[in-house]
Parts: sequence; structure tokens; C-alpha cells
Amino acid sequence: EPESEDGLSLREESIFTAIVIFITAFLSLSAFIFEAVKLQYIPLFTEDMPHAYSYFHITGVHYFTTAFVLLPSEAAVYLMLRKKEGSPLRFCLMDAAVCFCAFLGLLLPVLLVSRFQLILSAALCIFTILIIRRESLQGLLSGRRLILSLLIAISALGLYIFLTIERAHSVEYLRSIFEMRDPGLPIWVIQPYIYVANNFDNLNCLVRDLSQHTHGLRMLYPLLVFTGIKFFHPELVSFPIYVTKEELTTLTIAYDAYYDFGIPGVVIFALILGALMGLIEMRIMRRGSRCRYMLWYVTAAQPVFYLALSFFTTWYSNPSTWFYMGASAMSYVFICICMRISEKRRQHGKGL
Repeated sequence: EPESEDGLSLREESIFTAIVIFITAFLSLSAFIFEAVKLQYIPLFTEDMPHAYSYFHITGVHYFTTAFVLLPSEAAVYLMLRKKEGSPLRFCLMDAAVCFCAFLGLLLPVLLVSRFQLILSAALCIFTILIIRRESLQGLLSGRRLILSLLIAISALGLYIFLTIERAHSVEYLRSIFEMRDPGLPIWVIQPYIYVANNFDNLNCLVRDLSQHTHGLRMLYPLLVFTGIKFFHPELVSFPIYVTKEELTTLTIAYDAYYDFGIPGVVIFALILGALMGLIEMRIMRRGSRCRYMLWYVTAAQPVFYLALSFFTTWYSNPSTWFYMGASAMSYVFICICMRISEKRRQHGKGL
């Protein structure tokens, strides 16, 4: 029985999406192995080394190592394409390989002992699924899927606690930093609250102690990194970070906007960010609006996630943020080019 045009197009899109996943996984795993060999250790297997992940970093290479945060999201897109295609048994080996890559996206942050990367990897996947399935969330969260979601959440919490323990920070050390008044509260319960609350304390510290603004240099940091200017003119990025405690350096999304231009900078940044989110909502999330190829939702999910966790870090003045967005955008362009070539070949075949 001849296959429909839509079915053939979905199959091709899923194959090209799988290729993107394999390329991302290969680059990430290769970069991780290179760093591990070069530095001669893996953070998870170190002892008495509280900041092992911070030292596990080779300039330029580490961006590719942490590209694994995109793998679960890309795998979710692939599996949804396979479901829409309606032929789940055709490429069972490819399906298994994609699922392994998604697992790799959760395994590598554990090996790196990075709670941040684990949260980013899992949450981007969740946000991508929610955006794609926005019109059928009731079916998505019903019955067995709800139970499965709870089990996944419990497993994620267990991983978070495990990584907290493996970071080689003693309970006494953490209690002294957090200045906990109730010694009976477990660290893993109070720690997320402390980080969130301290972020806003750090912003208050900046407003109180900043002597002069940097007029755009803080927000331009990713550009200074990717162009290499940072290495030739380090004075352009050597500004102090105003925090309440040296160990608690997580910041709010508005921190660098205020650092650069004060209140006007925060207002302008908020307007730009609001316009961006409005564009995403209008073009992607409204009913009846569709992206031509589903891999675009991985790119769209990132600014949504960054806004949801705006208390976590500055995000947009972080080079990694732009690296992930650039990598996912390039992957989408790759899909567009491959699909266009495939469509032209089909049309040429029909013409003959």
C-alpha cells in the first residue's frame, strides 16, 4: 500500500531529527571524554573535592560537553514524531538509540555532579513536551501518565539529593553557610529555598554597594567570549560580583541589567524580554499556530524555561545560554535544509 505524502514527510522528519540527536550526543560525549582524559578525573568519582565540577572545565570544549542538556528535549520531539507517523516498529533500533541518547543527557550531569545541568536537561524536556502538547494537556496528565510523572519527579528528587551528597559538601559546612537556626531541618529541604531567597539578597547587595555602572559590558559578556575579545582585553570583563556570601553566587535574571544601566536597564531589559515572550506566544503557543518542523519547539522552550526560573541566574548574559539556543537553532536549520532537499527530490521523481 503506497504511503501518504504526510506519512512519508513525518518519517523523513523523524529520521533527520534522529540524526541531529546522534550528532549532539557524539559531540557532547566526545568533549566529555576529552576533558576527563585531559584533566584526569571525573567529578562524581572524586573525594574531598567540594568544587570538582567548577574545575572540570577546558575553555571552549566545555560548551560542547554540556550540549547534552538538549538531548532529552530532542528525543521527546523524535518520539512524538514517531507517534504521529503511526509506525512505531519500523526503526526499533533507531528508537532505542534515541532513548539511549536521552538517557545520556541525564547521566552526564550526574557524572559531572551538576545539579544545575540536571535540572536544565530535565526541565527543558518537560517544557518542550508541554508546548507541543498544549492543546491536550488533560490527556497528557491523566491516568497512568500522571502516576509515571510522579515516579519521574520522585526519581529526579532522589538524583538531586544524591548530587547534593556527592558534591563533597559536609552538612556542617552547609549549615554554617546557610546560618540555619533549626538544626533538625534536612539540608536537601532547606537548600532550594536558601538559594532562591539569597538570589534576591544578592540583587539588593548589588543595588546597595555598586559604585558605577558598566554601560553594557556585563550583558555583552557572551559576545566578548565568543569573539575572543575577553582573552585579549580581560579588563573588559573583570568586574566584581556583589554577593552576600562568597559561596552563594547564584543571581536573578535582572542582576546584570541593573549592573549595566541601573533601573532604566532593568526596565528596557524587561520590555525586550516581554516582547520576545509575546512573540513566542503569538507565533507558537496559540491554538491553530504551528511550526513547520517540530524541532523548533526545543528552541522555543528555552526562553520560556529561563523566564520561569528567572530567580536562578542571569541567563542572557551567560555564554552557555546563547550556545544552547544557537545549537538548537542550527539543528532546526539543518532539518529545514534536509526536508527541502527531500521534497525537491520527491517532486522531481513525480515529474519523471
